Amino acid sequence: YLTNKIDATEFTDDDERLMKTLAAYAAVAITNTQLYDHILERDKTLNQQYEDLSLINDLAQAVATSWDIKEIVSRTLKNVLQYLDIETGEIFLKDRGGKELRLSLIRGDDFEAFYTKSVFRVGDGVVGKVAGLNKALVVYNLDSDPRILRPAIAEAGFTSQAVIPLQANREVVGVMTLSSKKDRGYSVRELDLLTTLGTWAGTAIQNALLQQQTKHIAVLEERERIGMDLHDGIIQSLYSIGLTLDYVKEILEEDHTESLEKLG
Repeated sequence: YLTNKIDATEFTDDDERLMKTLAAYAAVAITNTQLYDHILERDKTLNQQYEDLSLINDLAQAVATSWDIKEIVSRTLKNVLQYLDIETGEIFLKDRGGKELRLSLIRGDDFEAFYTKSVFRVGDGVVGKVAGLNKALVVYNLDSDPRILRPAIAEAGFTSQAVIPLQANREVVGVMTLSSKKDRGYSVRELDLLTTLGTWAGTAIQNALLQQQTKHIAVLEERERIGMDLHDGIIQSLYSIGLTLDYVKEILEEDHTESLEKLG
């Protein structure tokens, strides 16, 4: 919008055409700028998705080929901490009774603060609640949240903690905690990524547990087979001894002298 043309009382038709041309150029420039910004944002989003998928793929390949629970837990925690640049992480696994979660591995800083409590009952504290709800939780005020049962963590300088369930077939097998001293939040994308990684890790852990159970059952079956073989062998030996004794009894009754000769 233009008014008060200098050195003239009004705008001419040429002025109007020039202004329309400049306005058109300006509109094109603004549109191109908006498109460029959109392309940059889209490119950033696609790159982030590619990196997320690469992490998921790398972890899936690593844990899918392992039957060692310690290796699965270690690789999962190492990859997540490096990717999200988080100082300390833990993984808790359910015990056989399914009522408690025990610390399986910790990586990062200030171990002493985290070792102040290494066992949680399902439902207790943020670790136990995540196991009970099967849902990720993020706590930003570690020094005042009643669900934090280890005050030493806040005293060590940690300000936030994300807690992710490790699940297989919708059943929680463990919990992963990620604690940071930085004032950082977790986007929806990051929580979705962590939930996906938790499912991969949980499935791998569950498969490893089933493999261990299979091996244990195989050992028990082999022991049972050996026991049956020994049992059958002993019975056969006793039966043979019994037949021999019956034979000895018969020949003793027939002729004592002949019996001694045969036994000798």
